[in-house]
Amino acid sequence: MTENLGQIAPASPIVEADFGEVMRSMAVAERQRGDFKVWIGRQQQHVYAYIQRPKGITLPASVLFRQHWVDMSLQISQEIRDADGRVMVPAGTRINPLHYLHYGKVLCFINGDDPEQVKWSVRSCPDRVRDRLILVEGNLMKISHESSRRWYFDQYGVLSRRFSLRSVPAKVYQQGEAMLVTEEPASGGGRRELP
Repeated sequence: MTENLGQIAPASPIVEADFGEVMRSMAVAERQRGDFKVWIGRQQQHVYAYIQRPKGITLPASVLFRQHWVDMSLQISQEIRDADGRVMVPAGTRINPLHYLHYGKVLCFINGDDPEQVKWSVRSCPDRVRDRLILVEGNLMKISHESSRRWYFDQYGVLSRRFSLRSVPAKVYQQGEAMLVTEEPASGGGRRELP
């Protein structure tokens, strides 16, 4: 027997359709039309195409060396309270997570469709433990298979925007309480951007 333990906060009914139910109803409709196998095939092709080439961001190839710093501080929009209701962090407080912890990884961003940038990643980011290889564009499955390395994908350019990347290849790593972003030509040549 279950008992009513009370209500902690006002509750609202769930208005979103259950994803499983939506898929089941679509499958039933396709089955009734006799197109179920065709529909399944289309769905599989769509998923496979997305896995191969997720939605990325197009960035130009770096032609010069450029460095800039990114402040990772967050501004707290509303106060944070503890279980007893005491204010732990007032609204408006700026918190830099890098003040409290160290991020020891190097993020290496490239366009996987550019063979020069792929070579740059092998040369410039060889540490399989420390370095995180991130595609901004390209065939994720193909490059993972060919390089025998783990690759990540910057879907929709979320990380590229957060680190203000203007070109690739680029490296991002912590220095002090900020992240240092270095964009450089894949060939190793090029000139430095003036500050």
